[in-house]
Amino acid sequence: GGQFRGAGIICDLSKPFTVRGNANIVVKFVPADARGGSYSYTGSMPGVALFGNGTYAVLDDGGPPVRITASGPGTAQGFGRKFTRSGSEAYTLTPVSGRDCD
Repeated sequence: GGQFRGAGIICDLSKPFTVRGNANIVVKFVPADARGGSYSYTGSMPGVALFGNGTYAVLDDGGPPVRITASGPGTAQGFGRKFTRSGSEAYTLTPVSGRDCD
């Protein structure tokens, strides 16, 4: 944890979106509405599978959405061992220009 870097384009926070990052991690967000919902992720490193899930919330600080906070259990499994811990992550939302949403 703590070293994940990912990116994705979110056209509508009320529709499912995906963030892809290092360690082949793919995070899939499924909104209940534009303010939050559930997420799950999978990924891998040589010999180790990574996976987890939880809930997330979109924070706006009184203006446009600026951050997503997510929390839930995550697991690393490999080499005959399995480690599961609960934690939280923060994703910064940065407006981009010059990209069209479908």
